[in-house]
Amino acid sequence: MLNGRQKYLLDVMERLRYLRKDQLFSFFHLHFGTGENQFRQLCYLNRLMEIEIFVLLPGRRRDDEVIAAVDVMLQFAAGREPEFTAGHGGCKLAFFLTGPEGKVSAFKVYPVSRGREALVSAQADADQGRIHTVLFQIEDRSQIPLLGTAHPFHFVLWEDGRCRFLKGMT
Repeated sequence: MLNGRQKYLLDVMERLRYLRKDQLFSFFHLHFGTGENQFRQLCYLNRLMEIEIFVLLPGRRRDDEVIAAVDVMLQFAAGREPEFTAGHGGCKLAFFLTGPEGKVSAFKVYPVSRGREALVSAQADADQGRIHTVLFQIEDRSQIPLLGTAHPFHFVLWEDGRCRFLKGMT
């Protein structure tokens, strides 16, 4: 029988499917404080698999874009616990953060490979769901003038090992 902490870890993995261990431990730390022991027990029970620095549900495949989107979410959350779900279409991850006044803000992460800027912009524009901020995860600054959407948006760029958020102009 699984305890509440183990159920939480499995719920995170069901939604995201494949993570680095440090990402999974970050979620657990934000929610409970500690958790490596719970992780080890789930591996022993064959509910999770550990492959080098990664954790996955048995039978799942690695998706580096989801792993990168989770990094963006954790950086953007800055110590707050996000609510999240796997994305669809070009969006790899949708997440929600509660601000200091209790207002909930929605964000969607769109990875952008070189040469796919127009397609990803169109996918972001077509997303007519709840009001949200688009986070375009770009490879380099040359992509900035090629991207845009009617939604509020930011560019996410990894430079010198750090995640930088650059505000876009609609």
